[in-house]
Amino acid sequence: MTAHLFGLYGMYGPITDPGERSFLDRAKAEVANLTVHGPYRDYDVGQIVTEMQALPDDAVRMVQGTSLGSNNAPVVAAYLLQASDTRPVHGVFGFQASQFGFHSSLSKNVLFAHLIWSNNPLNVGLGSYIWATDVDFKGGYVRSEVNDLHPGDYNPHSQDMFLSEIKRIIG
Repeated sequence: MTAHLFGLYGMYGPITDPGERSFLDRAKAEVANLTVHGPYRDYDVGQIVTEMQALPDDAVRMVQGTSLGSNNAPVVAAYLLQASDTRPVHGVFGFQASQFGFHSSLSKNVLFAHLIWSNNPLNVGLGSYIWATDVDFKGGYVRSEVNDLHPGDYNPHSQDMFLSEIKRIIG
C-alpha cells in the first residue's frame, strides 16, 4: 500500500504562501512511506483528481490545502466521487479556509477531515470559513480554532496536528 498527500497553495501560491511548501517538506521528511505531491496552485483541482484516479486501488489518498487551497481540498474529494471513483479519500486537511472563494461540503467518500480555522479579527474573514458536510457524510471531522494571522500554515503546532493524523491514517 502506498500513501499520497497532495498539497494546495493559497491564492498567489509561493508569493503569499511559503508555509505550504514548508509543511509539505516536513511531511516528506517526517512521515515514512508517504509520497508528497505539490504544492499545486489553489485552482489545480482537476490535475489532482486525475493524478488520484491513476493511483492503485489500495493507495491511501489525502489532500491538504491552505486558504483558497483549503476551500478546494473538499472539492477534490467531491470531484472524485462525481467521476464515479468509489475509492475513499482517507484524509482532507485544511489550514484556514476562506470566506471568499468556492465553498464545498465534505462528501461521503471522505473518511477523515481536519480543518484549522481562525476567528482573528485582523484576518477580515480570511481563514474563518468552516467546511460543511454533505447529508450522507459519515467520516470523522475535527475543527480546531487556532487564531493565527492568515494563512496559519506556518504554525509548527498546527502542522504537528496534521502530521500526527497523517501518520495515524497511514499506520
